[in-house]
Amino acid sequence: MSMKGKGGKGGKAKGGGKSTAGGQTIEIKRSKDRLTASINESILTLRQALFDDLGQNKDVSVGIAAPFLKYDRKGLDVTIEFKSKLSKEEVTWAFDAVKETMEETYDNSGYGWDDEDKLAQLTEPEARFLVIREALFTEEKDENTAQQEHEGENKGKVLENEKETPSHSTGKKKTYSGRDKKGKKKGALVGIVHFRFSVQGDFVDKMAGAPSLILWDIAILADARRKGLGKHCLLLLELIARKQAMHAICVPVQLSDQATLAWVTKGGKGYVAMEDEVKESLDFEAEEEGFEVYIKTLLAPPPLAAVAPTLAPAVPVVAKNEGEEKGKKEQMEKDN
Repeated sequence: MSMKGKGGKGGKAKGGGKSTAGGQTIEIKRSKDRLTASINESILTLRQALFDDLGQNKDVSVGIAAPFLKYDRKGLDVTIEFKSKLSKEEVTWAFDAVKETMEETYDNSGYGWDDEDKLAQLTEPEARFLVIREALFTEEKDENTAQQEHEGENKGKVLENEKETPSHSTGKKKTYSGRDKKGKKKGALVGIVHFRFSVQGDFVDKMAGAPSLILWDIAILADARRKGLGKHCLLLLELIARKQAMHAICVPVQLSDQATLAWVTKGGKGYVAMEDEVKESLDFEAEEEGFEVYIKTLLAPPPLAAVAPTLAPAVPVVAKNEGEEKGKKEQMEKDN
């Protein structure tokens, strides 16, 4: 599932007339102040999720327990790596996989598939990813084998073993996709998860709503499906969202995509369709957009008082110091 950029929907805004009764103008101003404070708080939360203290793309997998960054059940043995940018190979793989499984669903929902749109989404700076690859295995070699390799007598077999090794997920031979920039071997791609940190108003191109982690695409090889890997990734995303202080996880589902709907509502716990009140505030209409948004709330919005920091803590400190000085002065006068 993905979102196309759409222009604003003019003509639906209500109100905007002059104030009439006493106090109404003040109330409107206060409402605008609250809205501005909320937007500023959301921007700060999103910035902290996207970038570190040096302004570099943040690795949101730091601090996540190691067992969540792998999956070795039901015949699978894969690693899960967070990335803020995909390689060309990974972009091509993700695009082909999503198109193969979702193009028809997009078209049937009335949303429509667009190659350029999807490629743009997968390469935009705001995109974030989980890259799933088959785990690499290193076999301990006995002394005779080590000696043979050293002497070059078994060179051909060594080279062949480095290229292919039995796959634990498919029973077929697993071909490594090469090496990364540091020269380290990479296992074959099994899946890619595309998500973003944004506000819920992103669905209608509005800077409004609670800061959330939005799951746009999840593509997994057919041989690795229905084995709990997708559910594991959804749980990992929830951990990341909580750690980055997101208020919710949002999963947009095409109206005709019953398979994904079942996966979200049955496989994931606590996901419900966006509430009517939220839809109205965002001016979101599922039938018009071609998809529904399912949300799991993680964190209640902060109270207004907590939005803007103040210098209040400094006041008692000053008062305390003044009190101490006054007490010392009075004691000195008594002593004299």
